[in-house]
Amino acid sequence: VSFSRDITETRRAEERIGYQALLLENINDAVYGLDDSFRITSWNRGAERILGWRADEAVGKEIRTLIKSEMPEAESAAVRSRMSEGIPERVETWVVGREGNRLFAELTTHRLLDSAGKASGSVVVLRDATERKRAESRIARLARLYAVLSRVNETIVRTPDAEALLAEICRIISEEGKFPLVWIGKVEGTKVKPIAGCGPASDYLKEVRIETDGELGQGPTGTAIRESRAVVNDDFASNLSTSPWQRQALRFGFRASASF
Repeated sequence: VSFSRDITETRRAEERIGYQALLLENINDAVYGLDDSFRITSWNRGAERILGWRADEAVGKEIRTLIKSEMPEAESAAVRSRMSEGIPERVETWVVGREGNRLFAELTTHRLLDSAGKASGSVVVLRDATERKRAESRIARLARLYAVLSRVNETIVRTPDAEALLAEICRIISEEGKFPLVWIGKVEGTKVKPIAGCGPASDYLKEVRIETDGELGQGPTGTAIRESRAVVNDDFASNLSTSPWQRQALRFGFRASASF
């Protein structure tokens, strides 16, 4: 006795599943599955590339032990609650990967259903949007600086008194440009005397001495005056030329500066 059965649809379903799995593995985004305890059930190549862990290292781990989000805990808990209820979620947050690399992630979550239509965990799509976020930040900074330039130009036209003009320029740059300290100095002999300043960190000027020569003249301000050029200090903590002011600068939260 022989039997035959039409398995065309079964083969087609297997081919669809295989094709979907192939797509999932080769998509650029990180895609991973979570069970109802938020343990990782699947981990594609995109997740390996973006976040740093191999699938055999990630699967079975609780997601929060791997990916450190900078989202406030209350907000994070609310997201997990909505995921458990099956509510699709889209959030943006900074996360930290395996090597300590910080990236801006767009996270989209969807509830998974098994063959019987019963809820069975979630799938998360994580897209690395770091470059977009950095571009947006650059554009926002440029917009602020253009606004500062416009306000300063208006002030120059409207303010005939030099002292008032310098004070107002410092205020505009500090407040509109979001700088903790903006100041203008006048050279008296070898010393640079602050004559106008503004910002929440203005007390810094009471604690430091700046000159144009010698050890206290090697920093950004003394160099800018002595060599008639703009000087940008990218990192107070590692720049040897700023060593006389590092302790005070770091205490006031300064990380970088520019002198003109």
